[in-house]
Amino acid sequence: MTLLSDLFIIFQQAAAECGGLQFFQKAGDTMYEAYYAPLPDRQAYLNRLGLTEPGAPTLENLQRLITAHVTHVPFENLQICLQNTVPDLTVEGLFHKLVTKKRGGWCFELCGLFYSLLLELGYDVHPVGARVILRHPDPGPVDHRAAVCAIDGRRWFCDVGFGATLSFYPVAMDGEPTPDGYFVEGQGDDRFLCRRETDGSVKKLLLFSEHPARTVDFIPANFYMATAPGSHFRAGPVVHLRTPEGRKSLVGSTYQETGRPSAELDTEGVTQVLRDEFGIVL
Repeated sequence: MTLLSDLFIIFQQAAAECGGLQFFQKAGDTMYEAYYAPLPDRQAYLNRLGLTEPGAPTLENLQRLITAHVTHVPFENLQICLQNTVPDLTVEGLFHKLVTKKRGGWCFELCGLFYSLLLELGYDVHPVGARVILRHPDPGPVDHRAAVCAIDGRRWFCDVGFGATLSFYPVAMDGEPTPDGYFVEGQGDDRFLCRRETDGSVKKLLLFSEHPARTVDFIPANFYMATAPGSHFRAGPVVHLRTPEGRKSLVGSTYQETGRPSAELDTEGVTQVLRDEFGIVL
């Protein structure tokens, strides 16, 4: 008897014990439900963003939500590099970490929960996958999550999870630049998120397609980037939070804030900065 036939017999026995093949069909239908669950508490999420009322699903209110998110919820990889665990992308898991525990996260977490909020608030929005090309001229696999939102006939690129390189604004898909210099270039499946630097040069940040992704599409990348030995997210702590002046950043043991000199911290200093500047208590 071959290994394949042995496995087939085991499968038949398991199916019979579990109520037939319908059991496996039902399991397949329900195994991803937690990734599409409604927000446990919309108001608690808004409170986390420093907001009391989200308003109607307009462009002005979308900008207000994005600005609040990037200035209140930090980008951070501490769960991956210090706790050596894979982030939970279910809505309940994301809500517990970002809202209840007042932690931050990386793009799959930050943009994932923000997408759930936008849906809850009535926005016409869908996830998109992107490839980070900021320091990689040869694009690798899809390794970033963002969203595209349609409002009054125009489409807007929305991202609250791109580390230190975040706009305060939704970015028009038709090429109109934001006040802080971000714009989308290209047509069809080859779109670039770009930023105009203070010296007038243009830096390409992301390569993405407007084609809608599904929340579950990001599960493999989330796992691989959290566990691969060569993943730079495992190399050391990275924490960023936008501020009206620029940003606060902790990279390794170096803390820097826009307009101030950087500081090298000891272990106690890192713990204090995480608590006082980013609101993170491990």
